[in-house]
Amino acid sequence: MIIWKVNIALLEKLGREPSARNVWDELERNSRKYDPNQIIEEITGDGLDWYDTNDNSHTFKRSSLDALLSRMRKNPPE
Repeated sequence: MIIWKVNIALLEKLGREPSARNVWDELERNSRKYDPNQIIEEITGDGLDWYDTNDNSHTFKRSSLDALLSRMRKNPPE
């Protein structure tokens, strides 16, 4: 998952668990670095639009990131 890749990269860079704001800002600045397949269509301060493998459009709200990171940190994706 792209968000998890950003979290891990920032953890290594900062030497501490990044905040959700850190993760979002990094993704907003460097989305193509973490998303070479261009799954993310657009990212703003409020959310991001992305496409699944069936080419269906979805929206992920920035306000949902804190809870998502918390869940991922408790049960990291493989």
